[in-house]
Parts: sequence; C-alpha cells; structure tokens
Amino acid sequence: MSEIELETYIPFRRRALVQYCLEDCLNDGKLNATERKSLENFCELLSAYFHFDYQKQLEQAKRAYTPLNPDLPAKPLKPTLPQTFMQCRQDIAKLVGNFLNEANFTPLAEEELNRALLVESLVPLKTRVDFEDFDDALVFFRDETTTTIKVKRFFRSKELPIRNLSRVVLLLSFKERSHFESKYESDELEELGFTPGKSYLYLYKNVPRSDLELLFPNVKVTMNIKDRLMFALPAIGAIVPIILKILPSMALLAAAIILMLFGTGVVQNMGLATHASDSIYPVLTAALTVGIGLGGFAVKQYLGYKGKRLKFLKKVTDTLFFKCLVTNEGVLHTLIDATEEEVCKEIILIYYHLLTANKPMTRDELDRHIETWLQNRFSTEIDFDIDKGLTKIATLDQKAKSLINVTVPTLVSEDEQGYLRAAPIGEALMLVDSLWDNAFPYAAKNR
Repeated sequence: MSEIELETYIPFRRRALVQYCLEDCLNDGKLNATERKSLENFCELLSAYFHFDYQKQLEQAKRAYTPLNPDLPAKPLKPTLPQTFMQCRQDIAKLVGNFLNEANFTPLAEEELNRALLVESLVPLKTRVDFEDFDDALVFFRDETTTTIKVKRFFRSKELPIRNLSRVVLLLSFKERSHFESKYESDELEELGFTPGKSYLYLYKNVPRSDLELLFPNVKVTMNIKDRLMFALPAIGAIVPIILKILPSMALLAAAIILMLFGTGVVQNMGLATHASDSIYPVLTAALTVGIGLGGFAVKQYLGYKGKRLKFLKKVTDTLFFKCLVTNEGVLHTLIDATEEEVCKEIILIYYHLLTANKPMTRDELDRHIETWLQNRFSTEIDFDIDKGLTKIATLDQKAKSLINVTVPTLVSEDEQGYLRAAPIGEALMLVDSLWDNAFPYAAKNR
C-alpha cells in the first residue's frame, strides 16, 4: 500500500483559526491592541466579501444545473434545447471542478479510480461499474487517513489496514435514454435507480477506498472467482468419478431405458438380455444419490452467495443512509461554503505570517514557515498551497484596482528578488473595506 500524501486541506474552521491568530500575536506581543482589532476587522470584512462573491458563483452554478437536476420540482417554462443542455453540462462540470479545487479536494484520476474499484470490498463480492453509462464521471476526495479493522477470513479474524476518505464528492452525468434502451429490456429500464440524461451530485463522509463502488447508482454485483470455484470445483470433482463408474455400464443403461420405453420385445430383437437391465439399478441408484448430494451442495453454495449479496446490498443501504451528507443542488451550497472557508483561511494565514514576520520571505520560506507553525501549534502536518493562496491575493488586488478610482495599497507585494511583503494592517483593512463598499459598482457610480 502506497504512503498517503499530505493534504492541502486546512482542517480547522475559519473562525477558530482567526481566533488563534489573534491569541498568538497577543501572547507573542507581535501586534498591539489597536492592530489586533484591525486584524480582526480585516478577517471579518475579507470573509464577508468572499461570501458575497461566491454567492454570485453559486447562482451561476444553480442556473447551469437546473436542466440537469433530477430532483427539480418545478417544470421549466420552456423546453431546454439540446445545444443548451450540452452547454449546461460543460458549465456545471467546470464550475464544480473549480469549487472542488479551491476547496482543496483532490481529484481521483480514472486509472486510480479503476484501481480502487479492483480492491476487494469488505463484503467479498465481485462488483462492476460501467463507465460507458456516463458522459462525465468526476470523483474528488479530501482528508485521507488509514485505520485498522478486524474482519473474518476463513474462520479466523485478521486485521486489515483501510484507507478512509473523510469526504467524497461525485458528479455523474448519465447518457441519454437511447443508450440504455440498447442495453436493457423495457421492464428493466423502469427499474433503473437513476434518470438517464440527468446529472447527479453526491457528497459522502467516511468512505473506505475499497468501498467506492457502493457510491455508484449503476453498480452490478456478481460472484467473485472464489465463489465460482467453490460452486464449480466440488461438483466437477464429484461428477468425474461417477461418469467413469457409469461409462462401462452405458450399454446396460441404454437397455434399461429401451426396456422401460418399448418393452422386452424390442430389447430381445436388439440382442440385449433382459436380465442385464437388473444390474443397472445399483448404478442408477448411485448416480441419483450423488446427484442429490451435488444438488444440495450447489444450493448451499448459491444460498451462501445470496447471503453475501444481501449483506452487500445492506451495506449499500447503510452507506446511502448514514454516510450521504447531501445530494444534487444541496451539494453546490455545501461546496460554496467549503470554498469560502479554504480561500479565506489561505489568505489569512499568508497575510498574518507576513505581517508578523520580522523580515520579508520568499514563497518557499513562507510556505515552510506556515507549515511549521501549523505543526507546532496544532500538531497538524499539511502541504500548504502557497501558490494558490498568493494567486487569490493577486486577483483580489487586481479587482480592487479595477473597481476603485483612487489609489489602493497592495495586500501582498513581491519584489524582483522574489521577496514577499505584507501591507500594514491599516492599509490592508482599507483595501478590503473599499472592495466591500464597491461590491455593487453601479451604486458607487450614482453616489
């Protein structure tokens, strides 16, 4: 099993992180009381601004998702044109991908997903997910850990390491109905657990990598190799000796069958002795006895497989009921909240540590400084994404310059040598306050 890579996800609530930064600079004497209050106001205004900005993106995502939503209660005022429908699919895949990236979710590549699906589930059955059913199948996860559980294998318990995914998001866009009409009978189409042509969004918690197939609505369950061997090999092993035993008596068996069907006259005409048929009865009795035994064994094996299948389906039900946090449009709301949290935490950590540092730092130095601070303060090891945070800060600075006619400070500047400096807290507060005041630029023009 490969070693788990460090997460870029910051596992603390934004408000708790801000509070700890305020306590940290108070204990270390890095900022005076006025500066600490300004820093608190800065964080509050920054959070408010990003909340407003991401709500606009949420509305855009909801508009794109409306024609694809299988749960939409209201009928559309006019039918969606095919080209509009396909554009909506492209838009929602792009928007959801952007949200997940900014919220520090990790994409699960198709080949990695296929490998995960090949790993035997805790319920030992063969499962198959047909990816040909999807136009889009995106899987993202966050916060992977390793736990150990006890399972029974061959009448004894053993400990198995399980890689557990704290959060899993799926975007599954099913193909149109014509694709499924070519695969299923009409009665089977009515029993599908999804609506062809629609896009499904799911958010799950605490999902083992080996159980990812449980999350797909089109998962199929069949016997694994072990079940097939347990079903077939004993039967073959018992049948072969019977055939070898009966083979020399095949002429007698034929005579007995002819005797029962046509009487003694036909048997005599064929030159077969009627008394020879008496010796076939022990052979028939033995064959019947073994046949009944084999039938009973086959039924036992099949019932064992059915029992495991029911256990698997129960696990699917438990997963959908207990581990599903939200579905479809509700996932968009949850992702927007997660995105706001991560973006604000990254900007706050970058600005705070540059503000309280006694010297400018390069990107690598700042990255290591923040990771070390999180490790020392919270015993939490993460791979902080310094580039993504600085890109967001640069976008914030550019937006401020484009919206505001007066000169505004730069939140974080980088000189030609690659050293980063933070604006004083008063100027930083002025920047985000100006952004908030000009959130509606048409209102500012009419002042």
